[in-house]
Amino acid sequence: MIGFAILALHVIIYSGSGLILYALRARLSLIPFYLYIGILQVFTSLMSSFYVLDIGYGISIGGGSIVYSAVIWSVMLLYIIERDLATIKMVILGIVAIQFIFLVLYPFYAFLMMFDGASNPLGIPSLLFEISFGIFWIGNLLALFEMILMVFLLERVRSSLPKVPPIVKASIVYILMLILDGLLFPILAFPIIQSISIVQGVASIVGKLLLGILYSVTLLVASLILDSKYVMERTGAGLKFAEMLSLPKTEVIQTLHKAEENQIMVKILLDLLGHDIRNYSDVSLASLELLKEECPDIKEAELELISNIEQTQHRTIALLNNVLTLSMIKDRSLETTSINLLEMFNLARSDVADSYSSIPLTVTGEKSLDTHIKGNPIFQSLFYNLLSNMIKYRKPETEKVTVEITVYSEGKSTHVLISDSGRGIPPEKREQSFESLTTRPRSANFGLYLVKAILNLFDGDIWIENRTDSPNDHTAGLTFHLSIPTE
Repeated sequence: MIGFAILALHVIIYSGSGLILYALRARLSLIPFYLYIGILQVFTSLMSSFYVLDIGYGISIGGGSIVYSAVIWSVMLLYIIERDLATIKMVILGIVAIQFIFLVLYPFYAFLMMFDGASNPLGIPSLLFEISFGIFWIGNLLALFEMILMVFLLERVRSSLPKVPPIVKASIVYILMLILDGLLFPILAFPIIQSISIVQGVASIVGKLLLGILYSVTLLVASLILDSKYVMERTGAGLKFAEMLSLPKTEVIQTLHKAEENQIMVKILLDLLGHDIRNYSDVSLASLELLKEECPDIKEAELELISNIEQTQHRTIALLNNVLTLSMIKDRSLETTSINLLEMFNLARSDVADSYSSIPLTVTGEKSLDTHIKGNPIFQSLFYNLLSNMIKYRKPETEKVTVEITVYSEGKSTHVLISDSGRGIPPEKREQSFESLTTRPRSANFGLYLVKAILNLFDGDIWIENRTDSPNDHTAGLTFHLSIPTE
C-alpha cells in the first residue's frame, strides 16, 4: 500500500504542477507550460536510471515511466482544452528538439565519468550513460510514434460512439497508449538490456495500466477545473496520419500570421459595409414612407409593391445583422452580462413585424420570459431567427402564425419552449437544421445554425421536439427547446 500511495503522490505532483501552470495561461501564456513539458522530458531520461518504485504484487514501475506518462498526459491536456492541432504539432516538434540535445550530452557525460580531470564524488559509472544512450533513443522514437498515434486516434474516435462521454474516450486512448508503450518498449529494448525478461515485460504492462488509470483521474479533474466542454469544432473525416508527420515549419507560422491579418481586415470591411448598408436601407425606408405621405392617392396595388420593398429592406438589414452576429461569434468577442429575456424577445418581435408585416404573428405566454439570465443582447438575434423561421415554414394555407411560449427552471438552467403550428420537421432531419455553414447547402437559411451557435457560446443548447399536444405527429408543429444557464 505504501508503494501505491507513493505512486499516487507522484501522479498528483506531476499532473498538479502541469494543471497549475496551464491554469495561469491567461496571465503567463502557455510558455511556462511548454517549459514544464521540457523539464518532464529531462526527468524522463534521468529518473529512468535513478530508481524503480516497488508497488507490490510483483509490480514495479520505473521513475522514468511515471514522468513519461506525465508528458503524454500534458499533450492530452493540450488536445482536450486547446482543441488546436497546430499547437499539438508544435509541442511534439519541441519535444523532438529537446531530445536531440541529449544526443550530444549522453556520450559527453559518459566521457566525463571516465575522464581523470573530472571529479565524480558519487562514483557514478560511465556505463550508466553508455547503456542509457541506447535505451534513450529507443524510448524517444517510440514516444514520438505514440504521441502522433494518440492524436490520430483521438481525432478518429471523437465523432464515434456519441453516447460515450468524450473525456472517457480520451482516457481510454491515453491508457491504450501507455499499455502499448509497456508492450513495445521491453520488446525493442531486449537486445540491449539482456536482463529484461518476458515476466518483467508483463509487469511493465500492468504498471502502465495502473499509471494510465491514475493519470486519467487527474485528466478528468483537470478537465472539470478548466471547464472544458471538449467539443471539437473540426469537421470532415478528421486528421490524416500523414498530417501529424508533417510538423509545422516556418512557412506555417508565417501563413498563420497572414491569416490573422486577413481576419482583422475582413472584420474592418464587415463593419464598414454594415454601417453603409444600414444607412442606405434607412434612407430607402424613409423615402418610401415619405412617398406614401406625399401621394395619398396611390392605388392599392402600388401600396402593396411599396410594402414588399419595405419588407425586403428590413429582411436585408436582418440578414446583415446575422452576418455581423456570426462574425462576432467566430471572433468570440461577446461579453457576458445580465439580460432580460422578455426584453430581447419583444425587440425581436418588433423586427419580425417589420420584416413580415403582411403576416400576423400571435404570441401567447411571452410574459413567462420575464426573467434575467447571463447572456448578451445578441439574444435578440436568437429570438428573431426563431420567429422568422416559424413564419417562413408555416403551413401554406395558414394566414397567421401562432406561437406559444413556456418557461421553467431546472437546477441552474432556464428552459424556454417555443412552439408553433408549422409544417414540422421529421425527427431524422432535425439535426440538419443546425448544421454549420461548411456542410449545409449554400441556398439554405442559416438562422437555426446561428441560434445554436449563440446558445453554445454561453454554454446553452437547443433541440427540436414534437408539440406536447401531438407527441407522435411532427406535422402538427414543433417545439424549439432552449436550455440556457442562469449563472
